[in-house]
Amino acid sequence: MSLRAAPDVPRRPASAYALLTRLFLRQFLENDLVSPDADRSQTLAVVGSTVISLTLFISMFMSAPYAMSAYVPGQAAVLTLNDKFFYISLAMLVTALVAAAQWDALALDPRDTAILQPLPVRPATLRLAKLSAVAVLGGAVAIAVNVFPTLVFPWMLAFSVPQMTPGQLLQLMVTHAVVTTLAAVFGYLTVIAVRESASAVLGPGLFSRVSPALQTLTIVTLGVGLLLLPIISTRVAQRGFTGWRVALPSAAFLGLYETATDGFIAELPRRPMTPSQAARDRAMTAIYDERRPWFAPLSRRAQVLLTSVAAAVALATVLNALRRPAAWPAPRRRRRSMLAALAPLLFAGNPAARAGFDFAVATVWRSKAHRLTLACAAAVGLAAVFVALSGVDLSADVIPARLLLIQPLLYGTLLVGFRHLVRVPAELRANWGIRLAWQGRVNGFAEGVKAAAMLTLALPAIVVAMPPIAVVAGLPFALAHAALGVLGAAIVLEALMLSYAKVAFTCSYLPGNNLKALAPIYAGVFLIGAAQFAQFELAILTGDGRMTRMLLLLAVLAGLRFASTRRRIAADVDFDEMPVTYQQLGLYK
Repeated sequence: MSLRAAPDVPRRPASAYALLTRLFLRQFLENDLVSPDADRSQTLAVVGSTVISLTLFISMFMSAPYAMSAYVPGQAAVLTLNDKFFYISLAMLVTALVAAAQWDALALDPRDTAILQPLPVRPATLRLAKLSAVAVLGGAVAIAVNVFPTLVFPWMLAFSVPQMTPGQLLQLMVTHAVVTTLAAVFGYLTVIAVRESASAVLGPGLFSRVSPALQTLTIVTLGVGLLLLPIISTRVAQRGFTGWRVALPSAAFLGLYETATDGFIAELPRRPMTPSQAARDRAMTAIYDERRPWFAPLSRRAQVLLTSVAAAVALATVLNALRRPAAWPAPRRRRRSMLAALAPLLFAGNPAARAGFDFAVATVWRSKAHRLTLACAAAVGLAAVFVALSGVDLSADVIPARLLLIQPLLYGTLLVGFRHLVRVPAELRANWGIRLAWQGRVNGFAEGVKAAAMLTLALPAIVVAMPPIAVVAGLPFALAHAALGVLGAAIVLEALMLSYAKVAFTCSYLPGNNLKALAPIYAGVFLIGAAQFAQFELAILTGDGRMTRMLLLLAVLAGLRFASTRRRIAADVDFDEMPVTYQQLGLYK
């Protein structure tokens, strides 16, 4: 019996729509400007796995009390409102942050237009592929954030309330998945609506100027909300849906959640209870019954919010599509900024320092990756400030030390973020340009970089912290505190930059070793140091021994400055240093 080989079946070529969709999806992953030999694919895989594992850990941690305790139905109904509010807000904020991080990739940019429009592809296909890629990204993030809470939270709750039937457990799982996914879609679409509406109203030219500031503001706002979420979601049901809580979109989707389940947890059959359990059940059921009238109006508001933001996205997208295709912005003459004019005055006889100053200022404010990192650092600082100021009595005659924490927390987080940024190249062209003109003046270049950090990051943070301190303690006290803040920021910056002996914003990025294990330790040291420095400042401003303490600060700064100028610098800077795990055979020699 003879066997005949099966004829080769020609594969059907992929359509233009599928190819373009895959291209736009890769744009979310790849970035050839991080370093000459790296892209974002591996980083995104790590971030995605981290998000999934964190949601699993959070779900298990928050649901552990349900598995270890037996709650009466009324108590379970009230307590689950807090957890549902948390999961809804988490899904909403995480997807919104992802959209804000991919701000420029959410729509066709001039590069896409210049490269792809000359091809024989219809403009409608091009825009549909872009919209599909954006939708796939949002759907993937929504699934990653909600998959484990959907499985873990209802299942753990069933251990605490065994009266729940399998059908009710399945209903709770389905409702949780649908509502949290809708909340994630709302957060994702809200950021897209903000961006597309601003583009439609302002036009391409003006929008290109305000877009970086708008993206930074969006990331800072969402980051602060995400970091404060554990505090905001505490005792939501007990405190009631009044004031600012009822205005939050998360409260509206919580009403949708309870309307979909019809509050069946509070109506589960009661098992034999002790007198204390019966009293607790009556009290908690009464609280839930007080909140029940809010659920239907909140549910309707959630539907209105979701419909409105979807309509805003559709309308803005259509208006932008009807315009002329995006083109490269016309080159305009840049005015010399005040900061650039300061460089010759600060470094009259040091051209390397002037170059470092100008390059650092341009990088911090023009590089998208660097702006994103600084926005995250600012969000962490603002969230820490809100936590530090919670419960502070400002009416007392004594100035609280926690009020002075505003300043070191703000400039400290920004300078820590800056210390990470100096390790990330600004752009490949800048890398090669500096390498060609490099003369080995590392210390001089570093002096300019540090001056740029002080003027663009530390000083604005100190100025922002002045008004609340001036209102409580008076303007002279605030000015003296600002002067101490400048001294403290200089000490922090010198300490952070002491271990960096390369060319800032130019050398290839090397990831830190054991960062996951050391990051909590660093965060704890930073918070303790900020609190101790606030106490030290208060002692200088209000106590005895001011001169001694001031001399101590000046001595620390002088010691760090001396160490930074005397550190050993390699004769030749390795601009393309490889990680220790990278092996190079050198066969080309």
